[in-house]
Order: sequence, then C-alpha cells, then structure tokens
Amino acid sequence: MTKKSDPCIKAIKLLQKGDKDGSLKNLLRCKKQIKQQMRKSSPEYRKELKIKLVRVLRIEGQIYFSNKKYGRAETIFIEAKLMTKDYDMEREIISIVAHLDYALALIALVREQFQKCIELFNLSRDNFIESKNYEDTIEVSFRLIDLHIQQNEFKIALECCNQIKKMNKKIKNKSLKKKIHANELIKEGVILGHLGNSKALDLLYKAKEIFHKINDIEGEIKTILEISSVNTIEVKEAKELCFEGLNIAREADSAKYKGSILTKLGILFLTSGEFEKGEEYLLSGLKFRLEVDDKSGTAQTLSELSRIALLTARNENDLKKAKDFASQSLELYQEINQDYGKAQVLELLGSINSKLGNHDEAKSQISSGRKIFKSYKDQNAEARMLTQLGIILDQQNRREEAILVLEKAIKLYLRKTNKQGLAEVYQLLGIFTDDKFEAIAFLKKSRAYYSEIINNNVQLLPIIHTLDKRINDLECS
Repeated sequence: MTKKSDPCIKAIKLLQKGDKDGSLKNLLRCKKQIKQQMRKSSPEYRKELKIKLVRVLRIEGQIYFSNKKYGRAETIFIEAKLMTKDYDMEREIISIVAHLDYALALIALVREQFQKCIELFNLSRDNFIESKNYEDTIEVSFRLIDLHIQQNEFKIALECCNQIKKMNKKIKNKSLKKKIHANELIKEGVILGHLGNSKALDLLYKAKEIFHKINDIEGEIKTILEISSVNTIEVKEAKELCFEGLNIAREADSAKYKGSILTKLGILFLTSGEFEKGEEYLLSGLKFRLEVDDKSGTAQTLSELSRIALLTARNENDLKKAKDFASQSLELYQEINQDYGKAQVLELLGSINSKLGNHDEAKSQISSGRKIFKSYKDQNAEARMLTQLGIILDQQNRREEAILVLEKAIKLYLRKTNKQGLAEVYQLLGIFTDDKFEAIAFLKKSRAYYSEIINNNVQLLPIIHTLDKRINDLECS
C-alpha cells in the first residue's frame, strides 16, 4: 500500500484540514484493514499492528470528544486501553496509556465526576513520569492543581506545585522553563491567597516580572488579573495594576485582553461603591468580549452588570433589568457547560426574584445553585445559599423553617471559620427568634464576630451600632 492510498495517513491529513467526517471514514477503513492484517500475521507482527490500531482508536476517540460525543469517545478510549494490557510496559506503551488516561480524565471532568477525574489524571501523570515525558507530566499537574483548588484541597495542590518544580528542572528549553516557572508561581500564589498567607502577592508579582521579561503579554495580563483578585490587596493598588494591564492590552491591540481587564476594573469599582464607573467599565468590557465571541467572559460581565443593577435598584423596572442581565448570563453558562458560573448566577437570580416577590422561583434557583456548590465542596457558597433561603422562608412567614435552615448555614461557616458569614447569620437569628433571651444571645454573638473582623472597615460600624441598639432595647423591654 502506498502512502497516498493509506487510509490512516489520509485520515490525519483530513483532520488537519478540519474535515472530521472524512477523517472518521478513513479511520474506519484503516481499522478494518489492520484487523484483516492481524488475522494473517505472525504473533510478533500482530503486536505491532495492535499498537497501530490503538493509535488509530486514540485519534478516533479524540474526534468524537471534540464533537462532544463523550459516551462514544469513552468507549473507544477504554477499548484502546484494554488492548495494551497484554504488552510489557515499555516506554512507548506507557506513554500511550498515559495519553488514554488523560483523555478519559477530560471526559470525567466534562461530566463533573471530579473524584474519578483526579484518579485518572494521577494515573496519567504517573505514567508520563515513568515514560520520561516531562512536559505532559507538568501539564497534568497543572490540571490537578486546578481541581484540588476547586475542591479546597490546598495542601495537595501545593504538593502538585512542588512536583512541577522538580519536573521543570528536566526541561531543556529555557524559554519554556521560564514560562512553566511563572505559571507555577501563579498557582502557588493563588493557593496561598486562599489560605490567607501574606506571601501570595510576592509570588504573583514575581510571576508578573518573569512574564514581562519574556514578553509574554497573555501571561502578564493573566497574572495582573490574579493579583487584583487576592483578598489582601488594597482596591486602589488593584485598580492601578489593572490600568497598567489595560495599557499593555491596548499596545497589543487585543480585544480579548481589553475585555478581561475592563471587566475586572468594573468589578473593582463596584467593590468600592462607584457603581456608575463600574457599569461604564463593564459595558466597555462587554463590547470587546462580544467582539471576540468570548462566551465565558461575556457571561461573567453580564452577571456583574446584573449585580450593579440589583445593588442600585430603586424600583421594579431596575430589578427586571438586573434579572434580564442575569438570565442572559445563565443562558451562556449553560451553553458552555460552566457549572460553577451557573451556580453563581443562580445565587444572583435568587436574590433578584426574592426582591421581586417571586419566592418559589427564587427557592428553586437557590436549591439548584446549592447542589452545584455542594458538588464543588464550596461550603462558604453553600452556606450563603442557605442564608438566602432562610430569609425567603421568613418572608413567607415560615419562621421555624427559616431558623432550621440558618442553623445549617452556621455549621458550614464554622467549618470554614468564616466570621463574616457567622456574624450575618447570628444577626438574622437574633431578628427571627421570638424568645427574648435567645435573641439577645444571638445578637451578642453576631456583634462579637463583627468586632473581630471590623479592622479599618468603617462600613461595618453602622451594623455594630444597630446591634447595640437592638440588644439594649431587648434588655430593657
């Protein structure tokens, strides 16, 4: 058979041209030919043909995966993996198995089977290490870090960072080595940020410096966005950094980067209570994100526009405007299968519908969002949803149920030592509880937690004054 008539070569060429259907047809022909040859071949040559068939199956599975036919892709990848069982685990076979486990992990990730996904990524990483494929080992480790951060497993995520440092020593390409180092610093900085470690910003600024030196605009802007999201950074510093990022994006004439930075600036102005400026930057960011068809970014920007509309709402029409933005955002998150973003928007819609008096719709959205947050092990978010549900139940004069729900929220907040959340829930319990002495006890607990977190946050002072007055009124009654 000449190379021109070889269906396997034809399949690869057609795939490179974007003709997936044509590629699949040739892959089917290729599989048929290999199986026919295997029946007539010697045991030794049959082994070679079997490995060739595994490679063909891997390509076929990748095409079905790209077409979002995950069930078919999974079946093909498992079939290919089973065919490697009879072989001595030589370096070439180990590498193939590693790639197949990686593909199966991606399918588990799409299906949100996070534990299965982690197990498969670990298998893939171990085999990549054994086959001395260090670049792929690092790529899988980065995937694992994201999953462990998502699951709040920060210690394991840091262990993955240390493994990347070790593997990076074996990378010979100096430019790639620097890029990997910078990306590892970002992940480590993000993890330390979650843990409240003061070294987080130092690591992120170091990553930014590396990206700047190697002229990696995407990396530098990505780092700027991460730095400006760290809890300990001052809003003023974050804004200045984002304006620097905006200049970089303008120099690169990148609509994608401009959209990301402008959206972040909008969020920062929203945080500092400058709603008009926040809306202005978000609308500018939305324009660029729509221009490059960035669906995930567009969904994020729409949800932030909804948040501003909710916070500044003066009447029912303003609330409907907030709901419209949030509904558009939810639709996009559903389209691109981003469940965490979907949960955040469902939380927002729950608040909006609660204010509109659509209590049943609000409860349904809160319940759906809570299930998603639970699957991500985000107990703070789950507790927020329960708090919101408690408020709605109270509005429906179902006070006993509201108190039970709020008590569940307290248990979750205690696990995470979330003092702000605890202060808010105890304040609500103090308002909802009919027993005077219980109410006083709840309000005093709320005041104690607010006092611990107040620092220089003058916005909390009115809350403390209100609590003091309510406690005093109850004690005097």
